[in-house]
Amino acid sequence: MMKKLAFLFLIVLIFETNSFSQGRNAVGLRISSNYDLGDLGLTFKHRFKVNTTIEGIANFNNSFSSITGLLEKYKSLTSTTRLQFLYGGGAYVGFGGATRAGIAGILGLCYNFKDIPFDLSIDWMPTCQIVNDVHPYFNSLGLSIRFKF
Repeated sequence: MMKKLAFLFLIVLIFETNSFSQGRNAVGLRISSNYDLGDLGLTFKHRFKVNTTIEGIANFNNSFSSITGLLEKYKSLTSTTRLQFLYGGGAYVGFGGATRAGIAGILGLCYNFKDIPFDLSIDWMPTCQIVNDVHPYFNSLGLSIRFKF
């Protein structure tokens, strides 16, 4: 049910937004290989400096949900700034069964399309649970597509 609602939210947002500029905000879907923190999520980014964003990710699966907040820096890999390297860190909290919380890092690549207001990113987000148990997770690969406005 949550997957259908997330998809519906994204479709409505795309058709209701009149601005097709390469804006300061982006919203989209993230698919992750880390089932422990949720394998499908909604992602929202806000750029508050030229190469710095904050990102919020709400992940969910059938039995667990989590919210992650990240501060990210971007470095252009091409002269057109379409392909960028990203890195950063933050924290997460999870619900369902036992409450989990911890720290998260992120490394990845982000591609900004030229003529359409979308970006595509692939990332690695290692985490370390520090509430209820200390346990690192290194298996979280993610793929995100976002609508920029």
